[in-house]
Amino acid sequence: MRGQKLLQEIHRYLRDGYLCDTTIVTDDGRLSAHSVVLAAASPVFKAALKVTDRPREHVIVMPGVTSSVMKTILQFVYTGEIVPEPKDESVVLTTMLEMQLVQLELGQSWYVVDITVA
Repeated sequence: MRGQKLLQEIHRYLRDGYLCDTTIVTDDGRLSAHSVVLAAASPVFKAALKVTDRPREHVIVMPGVTSSVMKTILQFVYTGEIVPEPKDESVVLTTMLEMQLVQLELGQSWYVVDITVA
């Protein structure tokens, strides 16, 4: 229960822009996030953020990604759940795969591992 409360508080910090130290630049805007959360969620983010050990404002540029798609991905990173807009579903999944936030396994058909769709 304590872990769930912590996750809720961190998500609230994201919504409020509190202590955000990373700016994500998309094709149509900018979003704020916490570098430690991004690094813990994705080895790709971790590598991009590990430029220096000194605290500073980080900037991650996401070409080909809209703010709508990135908001959905951040929702997943911070809550473990996503509800993508129908028009964004394939781009969200592709981007999440590229960021190594999820993985696909091949059985009788393709399916996503580690995603909770609300």
